[in-house]
This record gives sequence, C-alpha cells and structure tokens, in this order.
Amino acid sequence: MNKKVTTNVPKVSGIKRIRAFADRDNNFTKMSEAIIRRAENTEVGEDDIASLGISDGLPRHYVNTADGLFYIGGQKPVLVCGTPVVPVALFCGKDKASSLGISLMTGNGLGKYVKAQVSFEDIVQSGAQVMGRLAGRGFCVGPSPQQLALFDRFIQCCRSLPLPVYLMADAMGFVSEDMAFLHGHEPVVTSLTGFDYLLPGFRVRPGLHKGGALEEWINLIRENVHGWAQTFALGASFASMLLVPAGMDVGMFHFHGVSTTGKTLLLMLGASVHGDGSEPGSGGQVNIIRWNTTPNAMERLLADYSGLVACVDELGASNHKQLSSLLYNITSGTAKERLNRGLTADEPFKWRMFILSTGEMSISEKLAEQKAVLQGGQEHRAISMELLPEDAQKPDEPVSETRARADALKTGLAEAYGHAGPAFIGKLLSEKNAAGSLCTYAEFSSWLQEQTDACCNALEEALRDEGRDITRVQRRGLKRFALVWLAGEKALKYGLLPFKSDAVAESVMSAARRWLDDNQNQYNPVRNMLEELQLTLVTKSSRHFITLRDGHARCPGDMWGFVHHKTGDFLIYESVFEKLCSEKGLKTVDVARPLERTGYLSGESAGHYKKRALKTMAQSYYLVKKAFLKCNVMTEF
Repeated sequence: MNKKVTTNVPKVSGIKRIRAFADRDNNFTKMSEAIIRRAENTEVGEDDIASLGISDGLPRHYVNTADGLFYIGGQKPVLVCGTPVVPVALFCGKDKASSLGISLMTGNGLGKYVKAQVSFEDIVQSGAQVMGRLAGRGFCVGPSPQQLALFDRFIQCCRSLPLPVYLMADAMGFVSEDMAFLHGHEPVVTSLTGFDYLLPGFRVRPGLHKGGALEEWINLIRENVHGWAQTFALGASFASMLLVPAGMDVGMFHFHGVSTTGKTLLLMLGASVHGDGSEPGSGGQVNIIRWNTTPNAMERLLADYSGLVACVDELGASNHKQLSSLLYNITSGTAKERLNRGLTADEPFKWRMFILSTGEMSISEKLAEQKAVLQGGQEHRAISMELLPEDAQKPDEPVSETRARADALKTGLAEAYGHAGPAFIGKLLSEKNAAGSLCTYAEFSSWLQEQTDACCNALEEALRDEGRDITRVQRRGLKRFALVWLAGEKALKYGLLPFKSDAVAESVMSAARRWLDDNQNQYNPVRNMLEELQLTLVTKSSRHFITLRDGHARCPGDMWGFVHHKTGDFLIYESVFEKLCSEKGLKTVDVARPLERTGYLSGESAGHYKKRALKTMAQSYYLVKKAFLKCNVMTEF
C-alpha cells in the first residue's frame, strides 16, 4: 500500500481505459482488505506487538494485530482502536487545497470490511461527532484522551503516506475540465490528470442506480416507444449531460396537454436513461420531482440532479405565488444566496442540465393565472410544447393498443434502467480525433460546439424553408433543440436508441414546430406592456386619472391623464405613454400601431397616433378606448 500508484494511463482504447479506471477503487480496496485480513490472523502477545505487528500501509510507529491498531512509539504499545485500521486513499477537491480528508478501512467484527471517509476539517471542528460516526461503522476507537489523541495523530500521519488520491467532485457531470464524467456513483473516465479515482463529494440520490440490463432497456424502447415526443424526451436526456462542454446554460422543455396524452411517461423515459424510471407514487426510488414543492426544496433537488437530467411533473399543481421568479431562478442555474446562523452567506446550490417538465397547462397559461407573463430571456430557456393524444399513436392503431404500449413502458422502466446514460458517455469519450488519438477536453468541447452550431443552422434553414421567420431569441432556443438532435444522432449511432435513421431529426423538427407555432409561448414585449397597461387601467385607474371636465376632482400625485366624461375612454399623457413604452425597450409607435389596428386607439389622423392637447390639458395624449379593458390581449395582439 505504501507504493505510490501512478496516474499515467497506458495507451489502450477508450473503453478499456474507462474499465481500467473504474476498477481502480476495487483494486485499492482489495489491497486494503488483504492487509486487514493478514492483521486479523496475527495473534501476538503484548511483548511481541512491536516486533510482530503488521506495519503494511501504516505510518511509522503504528501496527495492526488481531487485537486492533497499536501505537508503538512509546515505552509500551498502546491500543488505539479495537479493530485493525488501514488508510485506503486521500481525497480532496479539484484544487487539491479544499475538502481534504482520508478514507479508512476496518473489519467491523461481523465479517464485513467497511470504509469510512473522514474530513480533516471535521476532525478539528467536531472530533467527537467524527468518532461517533466511525463507531457506527465499526471502528472501535478507544475513549480515553490518550487513545483519541493517538488516533488523531494516526490520521494526520497518514497524510504523508504515498496513498492514492481521489477527486471528490462537487457535482455530477464533467469534472475538472478533463475527459472525466461522474454519473451517480459511477466514474466514466479516459483521463483525469493528477488523480487516481473519482468519487461524489455529496449525497447521490438513491434512485440513480442501475436495474436490469442495457439490452432489456433497449428492447423495451424498440418495442414500445413511438412518436416525436417520446423520442425527443430520450434525446434530451442524453443531451442534458453535454451542456457544460457545449457551453450552454440551463434549459427547460415543458410538455403540456390534456390528460391521457402520456406526459408523465415522457419523464419516466428521460429518467430511465440515468436511473430508476418508476412512475411517481409507485413507492420506488422515483427520480421525478413534483412542481408542488417549496422553492428551497426545488433548488436542492435540482442540484441533486445537476449534470444528468431533472424531471418535474404537474406544473398545474404548483402553488408558488411568485412562479415567474421561481422560473427565473430555476433556469438561472443558481439558488438564491442565504445567510446562515453566523450571518455569513452559505454556498448556494447550483445545477447545470436540461429540465424536462410536464403539466396540463403551458408555462404562459400558468403565469397568466398570476397576471404574469413570460419575461424576456425566458423564451429560449423555458420552452413549452403542446402534446396531443395522437402523438404517441401509431397509424391506424386502436387506442387500446396505444395504452397497452404505455403500460408496458411503465412496467418495464421500473425494471430496466440506468444503463444508457453511462454507456452513452463512455462511447462519446472513447471517440478519437483526426490524429487517431483520444480527444482532450478542449478538443471535445470545440467539436461539440461546432457540431451543435451546424445542427442549429440546418434546423433554422429547414424551418425558414417552411415559411417561418426566426428571431435572434428563437435561434438561441433552437440551439437547445440542436444539441438534442446531435446527442440523439450519436445515441442512434451507438445503438442506444433503436429507431430508424431519421427518427431523431423528425422528432426535433416536430418539437421545434410545436414551440414556434404556439404564439403564447413566445416572448412579446408589446403584449407584455399592453397586459400591464390593461391591468393598471382596470385596477388602479383612480390612482392615475381624473374625470375630464370635473372641476372638483383632486389631481393624483402620479397623474397619467383623464377619463373622458362621456365615453369612459382613457386620455393618456404623451410623456406617460412614452415612459411606459421605454420601460419595455419599445417605441411609442410599436405599441400605438397594433392598438389602432385592433380598434382600441383613436389617433389624430392616419399614421398619427397621438392627439393634440385639449384646452384643459397641458400636453398631447393617446386615446385608449374603454373597450380595451375587456379585450383578450394574449389572443388579439
């Protein structure tokens, strides 16, 4: 164990490198078990402990025997721990200056060899708690001050041993800008400079494990998956792992539609790529989050799935009073900063992946319940797509057969799951560059971004050929679709998606059409401004307006103009109208023109939208008709 393990990797294929790296922890563990097993078989008297005790893998002045770990640097041996103890590895953060600690192994007396991770910081700050946790794992450290001090010295001395060094990742996904990916507990690595192994430095969700076999999952998908939405959900789940090297931020794909359209099944498909695909409420280790949870819990859950994919069900059940703010935080990838008891800011939760969401309402419809709208910047991050009952139905297929396939998927995804994600990353990291060598992270990231741009250009061109105008904001959204397309094509090539060659491209095109064709899902600053104006005129007109020719009326502090004494129309000061428009980055003509076109604004003459000031008014004004209060801004503008 004292022999330093090299981080140099022999020149073999990517898949062999991945397997060899994955076996390292097993190999280190077996070496430690062998030392403890030898110590357990070494029964010596007190006088022979120093000379016959097992010193393999230990710092100077410490030995193991069948009776435990002893310190032999004094006049006589001192029992430190009632079970043999061996250091397995050191661990730290990627900067090698944070999260420092050590992994220890012992035999717990029940025939099991157990490991425990000890943080050096925790030993100093809460030594008693550390000893309590070790005792719970089977480490019988003596309770006397001398024994505790000698065990602490043992741990500190282990730091100087040439032990393997494990990187404790702070999240799943790509780590350390190297060709290394952490998928749950499983490292997928072709190169990780300076480290011998990769472990999660956080609690991994219990549902992120494997069930059944990869072949079972592929056969299940082949026999039962149909339609653009199901194919797209699978492609998005693969693509979600690539956001970091693709240089993209968090994005949400929200599927909405009436009941029985298979919305939750889409989430189960996406979740099954990485872990348990069980149905919500089934009692299994479900990987599907509910929208009906607190913002704090939502942030923590999203951070738990960072690097893979997050699946969130039932938007309609959300009771968040500030959904617009929550959506902004979710798609920003960073939780709100909060103070702890010491009045210092805790490190906020962070996440980076695609979020698959479902509900009977679109995001815009849910926001409308709170008199809110889709804000600028959200259009390309929170993407809504409508599902129809026939989307999962094969041509001329009876509804009963469609439901039977859905039931088969629900049953099968709870039995075979969690293999496709690691397999996809393993294949991707094993691809070679033009020189025939495995790619570096920089080469891989550059290739991924170039290919995504090429897919985005092809997607945009195809949509323009269909007569659609694509804005700059919409192109940013299409880039997310392009990454799904690229990842899906790779999954097809690797045999992980058992579909026809054009299935992924068709699913991405169909998804993009659904998004672009739903006018409510597009950010429209004019519509937003008019909705806010309408709401203010309905609820707060008395705060800003007085009746025209009412000589006894008191002018409000923030006066916008007058209400016509006969028609009830609103005469809004030119300066006020300009300010309302400029706050949305609009010109007055951008808003006045559609108002006049729909008959809700009366101008001075054709092309002149504001009217000359009346005798009782100090400036020109815009006349917005009373009927505007009852119009449906969402559908008419």
